[in-house]
Amino acid sequence: MATAPRTVRVTTETALPELLDDAARKPIILERDGERFRVSHDEDIVCKPDPEGVRAMLARPLARHTPWSPAKKRSSRV
Repeated sequence: MATAPRTVRVTTETALPELLDDAARKPIILERDGERFRVSHDEDIVCKPDPEGVRAMLARPLARHTPWSPAKKRSSRV
């Protein structure tokens, strides 16, 4: 069972660099004036893009990726 992240009350004397070092190891909660903020390291990438796949996608015409077609444009008559 996962443990709850540590909560730190933020004041004017709070040392941000040390908190970021802690957040790099495991998520922490920062609390200030009743508001809570979850801070964690941003390495949670689900997948890494394939460079060749990205290049192939960018090489295709843009119109193929748009949800509308200029030919289906509605008339401006009311």
